[in-house]
Amino acid sequence: MTTFVHFIDEIKRGYDSDAPYHNSLHAFDVMHVCYLLITKCGAEKYLESFNILSILVAALAHDLGHDGYNNTFHQQISSEQSL
Repeated sequence: MTTFVHFIDEIKRGYDSDAPYHNSLHAFDVMHVCYLLITKCGAEKYLESFNILSILVAALAHDLGHDGYNNTFHQQISSEQSL
């Protein structure tokens, strides 16, 4: 369990706590919605536990390193992060 807690702490540290939306609370919210979809839709009947864990971890880490700005902003300031 200690390893898992350290893993979650590392993910949390990867989020900018000053970001108004793309922060660790948003990540937890997305993970919770994925959990609800999996359980309420009965997806666990079709997925192995490793697949469910993968979905939940991916949801938790989906915005890691996000700076809180969208692509339009990065284009306007000629950021290297813009697409």
